Amino acid sequence: GTDIDNGSSDVCGLASLTASPSTFDCSDIGTNNVTLTVTDNGGLTDACTAVVTVQDMVAPVAVCQNITVQLGSNGTVSITPVDVDGGSTDACGIATRTLDNSSFTCADKGTNTVTLTVIDNYGNQDDCQATVTVEDKMDPVINCPTNISTLATSNSGAVVTYSAPVGTDNCAGAVTTQTAGLASGSTFPIGTTTNTFLVTDASGNTATCSFTVMVNAVPPVINCPANIVVYNTNGQCGASVNFAATETTAIPPSVITYDINPGSFFSVGTTTVTATATNPVGSDDCSFTITVIDNEKPNAICQDLTVQLSSSGTASITAAQVNNGSTDNCQVNTTSIDISSFDCDNVGANTVTLTVTDLAGNSKTCTSTVTVQDMVSPVALCQTATVYLDNSGMAVVMPGDIDAGSGDACGIATLMVAPSSFDCSDLGPNAVFLFVTDNNGNQSFCSTTVTIADNTPPMLACQNHTVALDASGSATVVPADVYDANNSSDNCGTVNLLTVIPFTFDCADLGSNTVTLTANDGNGNSSTCTATVTVEDNIDPVITCPASITQANDPGVCAAIVNYTAATATDNCSAAITYSQASGTSFPVGATMVTATATDPSGNTHTCDFTVTVNDTEAPGGGGTTYPAPANILANVAEASGYDMVYQLDIPNVSNWDVQSQVPYAVNNAAALGAATYDRIAYYVELDNEWIWVSVPAFTADVSKTGIPTDWDFTGTLTDMNVFSNKAGIV
Repeated sequence: GTDIDNGSSDVCGLASLTASPSTFDCSDIGTNNVTLTVTDNGGLTDACTAVVTVQDMVAPVAVCQNITVQLGSNGTVSITPVDVDGGSTDACGIATRTLDNSSFTCADKGTNTVTLTVIDNYGNQDDCQATVTVEDKMDPVINCPTNISTLATSNSGAVVTYSAPVGTDNCAGAVTTQTAGLASGSTFPIGTTTNTFLVTDASGNTATCSFTVMVNAVPPVINCPANIVVYNTNGQCGASVNFAATETTAIPPSVITYDINPGSFFSVGTTTVTATATNPVGSDDCSFTITVIDNEKPNAICQDLTVQLSSSGTASITAAQVNNGSTDNCQVNTTSIDISSFDCDNVGANTVTLTVTDLAGNSKTCTSTVTVQDMVSPVALCQTATVYLDNSGMAVVMPGDIDAGSGDACGIATLMVAPSSFDCSDLGPNAVFLFVTDNNGNQSFCSTTVTIADNTPPMLACQNHTVALDASGSATVVPADVYDANNSSDNCGTVNLLTVIPFTFDCADLGSNTVTLTANDGNGNSSTCTATVTVEDNIDPVITCPASITQANDPGVCAAIVNYTAATATDNCSAAITYSQASGTSFPVGATMVTATATDPSGNTHTCDFTVTVNDTEAPGGGGTTYPAPANILANVAEASGYDMVYQLDIPNVSNWDVQSQVPYAVNNAAALGAATYDRIAYYVELDNEWIWVSVPAFTADVSKTGIPTDWDFTGTLTDMNVFSNKAGIV
């Protein structure tokens, strides 16, 4: 604490002075606040603060080490400060290391002094020196030419020239010398000469390369004679042959030898002869062929032969069986015959030609008689069979019916069945025999069971039939109704009637109905035929009319819409009722007879009548102005008397008018009738004395919109429509 105490005091004396902090290191370099605590003898304390500045005034310690470096392939080498630093230190850290020289060349080979400068983090510096030894230990490079090969031009050899190699090095001063061989342009002896070159650089590093010069002597070149072809000596399987090869280019002259000497005996065929020319520096050989052709035919000798056909109908022979000791001057190679296989077509004597061929392809023939015999009986095989009677009740069993594959290698001549004819009395199993004879007279037989059966259905004929419905609306038929006995039959005489379908009918079947009759013959065969059953309804329906009715006219109309009770009808089937005038239509003033007609589906009818009377009960003068329909309409349609005419259009008398603008009506009462009320609207069209009247419930309350539409239309379903016309087919 005394370092920072600047005269602290106490009247009773100071016991201690302490500073905090009191120790420092490199991390505290610079200004630092330090607290001084003063304690008196009575234990009382006081404190103050001082600034302590910490400085680094100590230089680093530079330590060098000597190194040796090698020049590279380009004759240079570089070092870094780290390479020569032998462990330089500083308590507060080293900032940089530098060298006064870091690059060296071939001129620096040997020892070189360099200075390493070390500076710490606070600028303090130290130096040291190191020795850098620069060495060149890289060998020079030398490349020789490729090996040389040439032919000798004389017994001394040949003159050979080449490009002498020159070595290179990373530093200047390399020297190249030839250490072995001959210089370019020298005469090189026959054989192989090795040329060696040495390159030495200024540092004593060396490299060598070598190549060879091969001088070759001239070998011989031999010429063989052309291939030789001769015929064999008569009676011998070969011939003696002479020949010679030549050689003129070898130095020194060559000696010719043969693997087979001239004048030797050569067997039939082709033999390869090799001739070889040899001198001290090499040899050469060639080959040629000597072909001895055998043109002498062999001696062919035949003998006759008898063979038996096998059960498969075949026989075969070999050339050896026909050959009787044929010979040849060399060797028989093959014997062959023109026919070696025989079958049933060859039974009897056959001429066979033997061909004898030697190894050279010479051939000669002789003939032999080969007799072929068939001594094998046929194989009779039976099978059970079922044979059906024909339409006449007869059946014939054919051999094919019971033959299960009887056979003979040489073919079957005949197949016979006994017995073979059957009729209805033979129905069931029957024993029969099959006799088999082959084409060469050999025979055998077998037996089996033939079942006679009837699979012919009866010939069934139908006849049409008519039946009437009864009061309940039903009818039935039985098989006999549609059976035509006169035109039906069976091959064994029996026709049993079974069913007719359908056999019941009702009102839904009125008219023609197809039925199917089924019958059998008692042997399991059945037949069908069809007939037409016509169902008739001859019973009239019964109709009952309502009572006659009387009704007053409708106001302002000389008629009345009359609704009456419907008539009733009954029928064994059904009946529809029609009326001469429908209920709900307009009846004129007076009595109108209404006829109700009941009609069933068969057209049977029954009618009844009742009267509709309309009384005019309205006093005159109370109805205002009316616009009755024209007289022709009133004459044709009674209902028209209850209607006012709104429009009349004479179509043939007008033309070129636009329906979208104004229709040229001949009569137009729409304005006068504008306030009228009405419940029906009618339209009447007449053309060439044919007319139609249609009335429907009112579809609009605006009388002006009952004519031809211009700018308006109506869409809906019309009901309660009354239609009257004198045109046939409309009503």
